[in-house]
Amino acid sequence: MTVTHRQGAGEPWVDDGARRAIAIAEAAGLGPVGAVAPLGGLTNRNYRVDTTLGVFAVRLPGAGSGAYVDRATEAHNARRAAELGLNCEVVHLGPDGAMVCRFVDGEVVAPEALAVDGDRLERLARALWHLHVGAGAFRGRFDPVVEARRHRRALVAVPAGTDDLLAEIAGFDLDAPLAPCHNDAWPPNVVFRADGGVVLVDWEYSAMNDPAWDLAHLSVECGLDDDDHERLLRAYTGGTPPTDLRRRVGLLRGVSDVVWGLWALVQVADGNDATDFAAYAEARLRRAPTWW
Repeated sequence: MTVTHRQGAGEPWVDDGARRAIAIAEAAGLGPVGAVAPLGGLTNRNYRVDTTLGVFAVRLPGAGSGAYVDRATEAHNARRAAELGLNCEVVHLGPDGAMVCRFVDGEVVAPEALAVDGDRLERLARALWHLHVGAGAFRGRFDPVVEARRHRRALVAVPAGTDDLLAEIAGFDLDAPLAPCHNDAWPPNVVFRADGGVVLVDWEYSAMNDPAWDLAHLSVECGLDDDDHERLLRAYTGGTPPTDLRRRVGLLRGVSDVVWGLWALVQVADGNDATDFAAYAEARLRRAPTWW
């Protein structure tokens, strides 16, 4: 639903988030705002803002996100990705995480629909390959096991067996050359443009990492079956996937469940009610060892 940014007689009410988005866009020098509309988001609040200078997306950072997101690192990496055409143009990124990007027209598909229609899965696989080999060094290091431990330290208590999962993944052999990675590549963060291009948004977790993580994370989030998982790997490598890449992706699918299961428990602790994070965490932590 689009609402005008001015509130007068007969005009729609604008929530506090929309008012903040308007103020940020105007402070960034983007001209008077004509309309604002909410977009999706689990931890951040996002808005489409139409101004006299074009259409922009404004992100308001979620509560507590500053504890685990380095905004200077995000800004550097997001701009590197934009230079490759894999991110929208970053117009403004404040130290508090408020960000303004040029809005990208295209289609966002549900995770379960990614592999169903057309060549989207292959397009995204090739975009990830382009990121991994073409972006140059990112700032920061995303180590999934370290991330899982960091989330655990933020929690007073965890479900039974969770610490055993942490001990198990700490013993995995995951040594591999590092590459610039998105680290949260799943369909809600992907825009498929009509011209065939692919744009990834939300670079909060971007950093150097094993590229197998982006593939494993995507496969798990989309619930790919064996055939589509194989199609993902083949599209990424342009042929038969190397044995060690296949091995690392297999292990990291389970690690992904541990990382994001613990992340969801942190959301519960922070009072984030955007979705049922408790049920989400339970499902992921229960499923994690099934990948091994």
